[in-house]
Amino acid sequence: RPDILKKRGNPNSDDLLSRFSGKEMTFRLQDGALEVNASNPKVSELRFRLRNVPCNGPDLFVSVTAQGNAMVGYPSQAARRMYVGVAQNGRQADNNNRFMTWMNGGDFDSGFYFSNVESNQVDLEFVVEGSEPIRIRRLQAYAYPDVIYRPFENGLVLANPSPHPYVFDLDKLFPGQTFRRLKGSATQDPICNDGSVVRRELNLGPKDGLFLIRVAE
Repeated sequence: RPDILKKRGNPNSDDLLSRFSGKEMTFRLQDGALEVNASNPKVSELRFRLRNVPCNGPDLFVSVTAQGNAMVGYPSQAARRMYVGVAQNGRQADNNNRFMTWMNGGDFDSGFYFSNVESNQVDLEFVVEGSEPIRIRRLQAYAYPDVIYRPFENGLVLANPSPHPYVFDLDKLFPGQTFRRLKGSATQDPICNDGSVVRRELNLGPKDGLFLIRVAE
C-alpha cells in the first residue's frame, strides 16, 4: 500500500522536519535521523507532534523505527516507554487512541494501528519517557488496516485485527499455490474448519484469524 507520507520519513526530510512541533522541544536532522531534544532538561518526558498527516479514515497504520539514549541513572540497556497516538479534530490523543512501545540504544521497529479515525487529517502525538534525546530513523503511515499474513512451510496464517471484513487476494500473494482449511472435529468449529479448498480471494471477518494448510501440487 502507498505510504501517505510519500517516503519523506525515510530518511527524514526537511519538509517533514518543518511539521514537527513540541513545547520545549528542539528538532534537527542528524545522520539520516530526526533527533528530538528537550530544550528544558527538567522536563520528565518528550512530548511532540507530527502535524497534518493526511488520512481518509477509519484506518491508519503507523510504522516507526526509533532509538533513544538511556535515562540518567539507569543502565544503558534499560528501555524507555514511548506512546504514539492520534490527535484528531483539535483534541489530544486519549487512551483509546494511543499505544505504547519501548526504545533503547538500538533501532527498534514498532507498529501502531488505529481503527477509529474520524478525520481526514490528524496529528501524530509522541510521548517518550525521560528528557534524554531520541532519534526517529524511519516513519511511515498507511491509510489501511494492519492486516497480517505469514507463510510457513506447510501452511499459512492470516489475521484481521480491524473492526470490518478484509479480503485477502491469495492469487496475488501466492501465485500458483493452493491452500485448504483445516478439517475440524465436531468441537473444533467444523463450519469454519470444513477442509475445503480456498479459492483466489478470502474474506476474513473483523478481529478474526485463520490457519490454512498448503496443498501439494
